[in-house]
This record gives sequence, C-alpha cells and structure tokens, in this order.
Amino acid sequence: MGKMKIYTILIFVWLFSCKEKEIPLPITKEKMVDILLDMHVMESSLKSRNDQNDSLYNLYIQQIEEIHQVSKEDIDSTITLLNKRPNEFYQIYKELGEKVNLMKNEEKPFKALNSDRIN
Repeated sequence: MGKMKIYTILIFVWLFSCKEKEIPLPITKEKMVDILLDMHVMESSLKSRNDQNDSLYNLYIQQIEEIHQVSKEDIDSTITLLNKRPNEFYQIYKELGEKVNLMKNEEKPFKALNSDRIN
C-alpha cells in the first residue's frame, strides 16, 4: 500500500512538471498595438497604390523598425507566438480598434474646421 502512494505522488508530480511554460513575447503588447497599426497603414498604402514593389515594402518595414526600435524578426516571432494565444491576440486587436476609433474621432473636428474654411 505504501508503494502505491509513492507511485501516485510521483505520477502527479510528473504530470504537473510537464506543464509547458509560456514563452514571453519579444515585444510588449502595448508596443505591438502601435506596430500593428503602422503595419496596417503601410499595407493599406501599398494596396491603394496597386504597388507590388518589394523594395517599397522593405523600406516601410525598415521605417517601422526604426520608429519602434524593434527588429523584423522580433515582430515576426511575436506574431507567431500570438497566433498560438488567440485571447491575447484578440485583446491586442481590440486595443488597436479602440485606438483607430480615437484617431477617427480626433480627425472629425479637424475636417469640420477645414470644410468651413473652404466654403
């Protein structure tokens, strides 16, 4: 009976020790919101120009790297990790959507002022 308890305890210890540890994100979630915003603006700009130029894409990526002080590799690995963590990725995109809405709301008074000047 004593050996059965020891085996049971060892099995539980082994099962709980096998739990996979979460790898930290190379880029913080807050910073990732800003990076993704810039990347979506970049992609939109390229699509509106109907430009499939890889050199222009690479130039935009270099600018994003410089502005945010990150490497393309860190961006890619963060996105890869977030794809395995859909709840975290959802939260980042939720914050991104809120930021875009704030930007749109800030832009409206500016447009209204400009349209008054034109008329």
